Amino acid sequence: MKNVLFIHGLGGSGDTLMGEALDSLNDLKFTFHHPDFSSRPKKALQEVNEYIEKHHIDVVIGMSVGGFYALQSDCPRGVLINPTLTPRKDIEPAFGYGTFYCADGFTTFTLDSSFYDELDQIILENDPNADLDHWYETLGKKKRFAGIFGGKDDICRHYEDFRKINDRLLVLLGDMGHSFDLRYLKVLNLFVKEVAQCKIP
Repeated sequence: MKNVLFIHGLGGSGDTLMGEALDSLNDLKFTFHHPDFSSRPKKALQEVNEYIEKHHIDVVIGMSVGGFYALQSDCPRGVLINPTLTPRKDIEPAFGYGTFYCADGFTTFTLDSSFYDELDQIILENDPNADLDHWYETLGKKKRFAGIFGGKDDICRHYEDFRKINDRLLVLLGDMGHSFDLRYLKVLNLFVKEVAQCKIP
């Protein structure tokens, strides 16, 4: 049985409808994990990697900023849902305060310059020569990720960009926005199965 980790987006939580939906799949081939992660980028990625190692995660599912963490994580296989590929450009318009839901309740976090600096630092720590706007293009040679994109997503519009990583395991759902539409849970499950079997170069 393989372990699959869901990485929620900014202001999200593992304890949401998405987590419940993954549990409902009751797939005998996979065990789904959906914990909470920090709202601070570097701490969140550290927590993700520690979880991957501790729970022997085989596949990650990353949504929005969680998609960015998924690509930057130590796991070589995954499925991205409307991923943030250029984090500063994608979410900097949200500069200010946000609300983060976790198991202990709601807490606030600040989207300030240090927040975006941490996102840039994550990219550059993995590749000091990376182009911050195109860093993901080289990952197709190192990792295997599928992509699910919403045609009505008004935050992260990276369907065409993702095709540079994988032009086979991706889908554009015309009626879906930035949040994952649970009507497409079977598509997600199919992609998880496909990615789990992919060979890594």
